[in-house]
Amino acid sequence: MKLWLLTILWLYSGYAFKSPRRWAQFQRELLTNANGKCNEYRPFRDDKTRMVCVCDSGQCHRMPALGNITAGSSYHLASNMAGLRLATKRVRQGRKIDPSKIEGLCANVPKNGLKLKVKPSKKFQEMIGFGGAMTDAAAMNIDRMDNDEFEERLLGAYFSDEGLEYTLIRIPMASSDFSTREYSYVNTPNDFTLDSFHLAEEDDWKIKFIRKAQKMARYPIKAFGSPWSAPAWMKTTGHMKGGGKLNPGANYSEAWAQYFVRFIEDYNAQGVPIWGVTVQNEPSAGEDGEWKWQAMYFPPEDQANFVANHLGPALKQSKIASSVKIMIHDDFRGNLPEWADRTLANKEAAKYVDGIGVHWYGKADPERLSQTKEHHPDKFILGTEACAGSGGAKEHVRLGDWGRAEAYMVDMIQDFSHQVSGWVDWNLALDMGGGPNWVGNFVDSPILVNHTAHRFYLQPMLYAIAHFSKFVKPGAYRIDSSMQGNEEANLQSVAFENPDGSIVAVVYNSADCTVALNVEDEMGHVHGLQIDPRSFNTLLYKPEQP
Repeated sequence: MKLWLLTILWLYSGYAFKSPRRWAQFQRELLTNANGKCNEYRPFRDDKTRMVCVCDSGQCHRMPALGNITAGSSYHLASNMAGLRLATKRVRQGRKIDPSKIEGLCANVPKNGLKLKVKPSKKFQEMIGFGGAMTDAAAMNIDRMDNDEFEERLLGAYFSDEGLEYTLIRIPMASSDFSTREYSYVNTPNDFTLDSFHLAEEDDWKIKFIRKAQKMARYPIKAFGSPWSAPAWMKTTGHMKGGGKLNPGANYSEAWAQYFVRFIEDYNAQGVPIWGVTVQNEPSAGEDGEWKWQAMYFPPEDQANFVANHLGPALKQSKIASSVKIMIHDDFRGNLPEWADRTLANKEAAKYVDGIGVHWYGKADPERLSQTKEHHPDKFILGTEACAGSGGAKEHVRLGDWGRAEAYMVDMIQDFSHQVSGWVDWNLALDMGGGPNWVGNFVDSPILVNHTAHRFYLQPMLYAIAHFSKFVKPGAYRIDSSMQGNEEANLQSVAFENPDGSIVAVVYNSADCTVALNVEDEMGHVHGLQIDPRSFNTLLYKPEQP
């Protein structure tokens, strides 16, 4: 028998390992596509930057399921524009990289490579988690697959240990633009006691898939609700669409607060506990009376009064909703810190507010996030919405676009480096046109469903998120890190320490050349890494016990 075959049989038998634990670890690595290859599809032959992973009846890319790694273990996971997707290899602690053995090095990098210094002793914000939105559109696209196996695979790509390991789900409270119709939970005018309150058919789909996700997830799912608009009869305009404010008067404010309570209680009754709510999705958008979809203008002082006198007390008086987190803002970064300052100047409102939601649109200076945290150190900041292809984009959907993944990566690194505690993407799944959306506000998504071909596509954006979400666990802390010799090297990075003591460093190379990098911590642990051109990299390691 040939030597190579004997070697494989010896490895597979388990005798090559000193313990069942090491054998199980080897099996996990062997069976999770550690080479970073997938069933790829390149939609444009002449564009090497465009590639997706295809999930069909035959196969679907499974991400590395490393679990809780053991002391002394180190892994380098890489995705790049050339086509690697979470390629996984073990690296040795204590071995620096030799730049002389690497081809295609960036000319402007020091001969001995760059150094990323991480300091676990200096901690910043605690991390909450990562996730996406179970919109009506997402639930409809999953439901339309009409195949339990495909549903499981799609949800597994987000929530299982062979997927992104999401721990957050955002739920629109009633309809949003990513619905096929405009609806609220109380359509009877002047029903201040909410006797006619009822969830919609769309909620049945959302609840079904969230419950499936709960069963897959390794950690408890934190679901939070966000309203796009109060019912039309509660608003100054008499319409959900096109802005307007909540009608003046305590009866309207109290009914609107109880609407939140009923949403929380009804979802909980169907097996989906609600962890938090945002007071209003994009409250500044509702100032535009010509806004094309559901919106409600809720300026800071009005929002503060509503929280202090109605929403906060209403939640506290409910047995089910009493511990639900309240988040203000839920809007563009450019509104901060002023919006939070004005809302939280109301001391009674501040007692009820737990966090500040922020959307990625607008690309304002990320220092605004740090300033917000400095002004309100007892409030967490959570990234509550992001998507590519919105607004004036020439193409709402760009199949396999690496540049959009890079935009996600840059935003996450910026956010986490400026006190943000988590990151929630927009629609979990859309069709090939970026919908459905009842007003034609189509956008891109990390997963696109091709119903005609009975398959779905894992976009590069999905893998940008994975480099964080799979390895930065709930309860981790962002730790101090600094890149040395990086003045012209185009590397961006951020680092974390997990509750189990493992260290995560995420590095993005935006250059078209290779970088030699040594990651060093204050305990003296060194890891030498080759950072490929246009690549995302995660170093996950657990120091040896002293």
